Amino acid sequence: MVHDRYRQNNAAFSFRRDQPQRRFYMFLIEPLLIKAKNSVTRRVLGLKPKQVLEVGCGTCLQSLKIAQSGVKVVGVDISDKMFPSAPDIPEELTIQVADGTNLPFPDDSFDLTLISLALHEMAAGKRLPIIKELIRTLRPGGTMLILDYDTGIKNSSSLTSWLIKAIEWLAGKEHHANFRDFLRNGGVPGLLAVLGYRVSRRFAVLNGMAAIFEVTI
Repeated sequence: MVHDRYRQNNAAFSFRRDQPQRRFYMFLIEPLLIKAKNSVTRRVLGLKPKQVLEVGCGTCLQSLKIAQSGVKVVGVDISDKMFPSAPDIPEELTIQVADGTNLPFPDDSFDLTLISLALHEMAAGKRLPIIKELIRTLRPGGTMLILDYDTGIKNSSSLTSWLIKAIEWLAGKEHHANFRDFLRNGGVPGLLAVLGYRVSRRFAVLNGMAAIFEVTI
């Protein structure tokens, strides 16, 4: 399923009747993440890519923000249940159902690949395959950006950390177990180290409880 075009002002907050999860995220979760996603958008635009891939796009709010700045974006997710439902979308944005562990794109397709706040909620066996696909589809000299929780959240007693931990717990037993496993195994730097990569630059967000991890390939 691919949505080629949608109206810029209405897409982010459009719904189908069968999208209660999208309503929940757009009105309760996304407002908490908007500053972090704005930071990602600014970083993307600062790198001046021509084509961007976002894996695990979910509500597509991050993809929308980048596309509305004139950059061509492809957003993919394993399901369309969180996608905007408006009939018209920016020409710069394509939304597609695809498995992040086996992307339907050739090698070296994008200048920048991106995943936002998704790795921590995945089963351990899916994280490395997805990062490998983000790297495979990235052109030489391109940049991979990963927005996710920092391992420092484990021992933090800040209000932000408690709020995040509460949300992750409320998301369900399996989700919470994946979140804990992600942090226990070193988070994003730990995953990159397994593949022989290191974080090039790190930008703290969510009051230091998460970060944008930048890797130049």
